[in-house]
Amino acid sequence: MTLLEIKPIAHPLNATVRVPGSKSLTNRALLIASLANGTTRLTNALFSDDSRYFAGALQTLGFDVQLDEANREMSVAGLGGKIPLSKAELFIGNAGTAARFLSAFLTLGKGEFILDGDARMRERPIGDLVDALATLARSLKR
Repeated sequence: MTLLEIKPIAHPLNATVRVPGSKSLTNRALLIASLANGTTRLTNALFSDDSRYFAGALQTLGFDVQLDEANREMSVAGLGGKIPLSKAELFIGNAGTAARFLSAFLTLGKGEFILDGDARMRERPIGDLVDALATLARSLKR
């Protein structure tokens, strides 16, 4: 196994990253923006059912998320890894990326979160992720 050392940047970033119109990349950018400190503006964002569900879930969790479909822009006020609410029910339709990212992201919160989707989403294979998160939760309780 090869290990990759990741060193956090110790100073504020002032950068521009052009994200192609992709639901997967847009959801990744939304997640990263919510983990950052301060407001992140996403340009050329793809407005799909998946990205709308993801943005809506962040709003339900208490994040300030602004959507401007006409200009293909989104902004997220990130809270440095903190989730504002301690209880929320999130509906993500059939958005697989949102399900996977939010499942892991919600482990940063303190409280009770329900993540649900439509009937098709409930059939999708995320058992390995759920098992890994359950193992993590058990190890943290020790």
